Amino acid sequence: MHYKKPIRELELTAEGLLAWTRTDFGQYILRSEDSKIADKYSKFPGFRCMHLGLSENLDLLININQIHSFTIQSNINTCTGKGSLVSDLSDLPIPTGVIDVAFLQHTLEFSCSPQAVLAEAGRVLAPGGNMVLCVFNPLGSVGLANLPMRIFSRRPQYQFHHLRVGRLTDWLSLLNFQVEEVSYGAFLSPLNDFSAAVSSHGSSNKHSFQKAWENFCSKCHLPIGNFYMIHATKRVSRGIGNMSTGWRISTRPNLGSPIPPVGSKRVEKIIDDMKYAQE
Repeated sequence: MHYKKPIRELELTAEGLLAWTRTDFGQYILRSEDSKIADKYSKFPGFRCMHLGLSENLDLLININQIHSFTIQSNINTCTGKGSLVSDLSDLPIPTGVIDVAFLQHTLEFSCSPQAVLAEAGRVLAPGGNMVLCVFNPLGSVGLANLPMRIFSRRPQYQFHHLRVGRLTDWLSLLNFQVEEVSYGAFLSPLNDFSAAVSSHGSSNKHSFQKAWENFCSKCHLPIGNFYMIHATKRVSRGIGNMSTGWRISTRPNLGSPIPPVGSKRVEKIIDDMKYAQE
């Protein structure tokens, strides 16, 4: 018997997920992702940056290199009006191929149809553009806790798709993307204390141990983080009809004269004239 509840539309769960992002653990996840993005992916070339996430995350948009940046939310109650749009994430009101950089923070696993959201983000991204995906790791503490909690709890933070790295890599390949890097982050479980203030020597030692554990897992690239991050670039596709202008007929007698592309009537006439002159 199938006990799992179906994933609801993100528009219906957006307010509950926004409240979760404001908890200590939710803030820990977002800070870890923002720090990794600022270190690795904040200097992408281009002018337009699009952010799809559970919250507006204006701190992320401030640290990036693009002049024009905005965020798109699925529910109007999660917007503050500061560079934010409201839209169905599987049907974005943006022309094709105009976005240079796209950040997707946990919108895939919490969407009813992650394939449609990923395909739509790929549609608006320009050829050669960069996409960064942040997804909950099924092998992390949140992913493992999700298995029983999705059955017994109605909280929206436990209702998400389990998306493996290999699965998303296959989807990206079908959408003409090249995966450049996969990394993991946020290696602490939700049972830890994430308060920033350190009030005693004991808590200071605990905080130092947590930081050392995070550094160790990150350096060893252990696939047990609460989230994984995929950096992919959109390939520049060239069809058969896009022939390079460098393909030209080159012959010694006419080396200095311009020759039109092969297949035109003028080329056929020039070749016939050359054959007649050699005779």
